[in-house]
Amino acid sequence: MFSCLENINFGESLIQWIKLFYTDINSIIINNGFFSNRCPLSSSLFIICIEYLSHHIQSNKHIKGISLEPDEDIKQSLFADDATYFLNDNYDSFHNLNRVTNPLRNDIGS
Repeated sequence: MFSCLENINFGESLIQWIKLFYTDINSIIINNGFFSNRCPLSSSLFIICIEYLSHHIQSNKHIKGISLEPDEDIKQSLFADDATYFLNDNYDSFHNLNRVTNPLRNDIGS
């Protein structure tokens, strides 16, 4: 997340504040018997980072989507926190998509 914010020039001061909120912080709020550690800033940061990733995938010429018309193809569909990718039958597109998304898997621990 922090590298994404740096890449879109969020500004060092703002990134440092966000790091303060998200690094080594432990909190639990009891709400009607359920545990929640949600932060209002999280959804906005998620949208910013997923938009950055989406733009990166869409503009990557080595990731080929499904052709709808000769000069138009679809590569992805994003809804809430789900992403679906539509790739042609070329293994290189799959490999390149994995190369782009693998660093994220390491960051989120999946």
